[in-house]
Amino acid sequence: MTRNECLKKIKSMMPDIKKYIMEESERLLNSGGIDPDNYCQDFVLAKIILTVALQNLKGEYRWIHDNNKKEIKNLSHF
Repeated sequence: MTRNECLKKIKSMMPDIKKYIMEESERLLNSGGIDPDNYCQDFVLAKIILTVALQNLKGEYRWIHDNNKKEIKNLSHF
């Protein structure tokens, strides 16, 4: 696979990723696990929610993780 082919495939996954992040963010905000009223108008709460949503998104691609642990570990150092 060429670099451009890979980037094209990643771009094609972006709508699904965006949808997942928004739905997961709403779920997290509605979970009762955090009180949004405790946060100011800055980006702290949004960053907390986004961090957890992105961590949870990793589970959506878990099958790749099991098959390519070495590559994922290597790339995570860059």
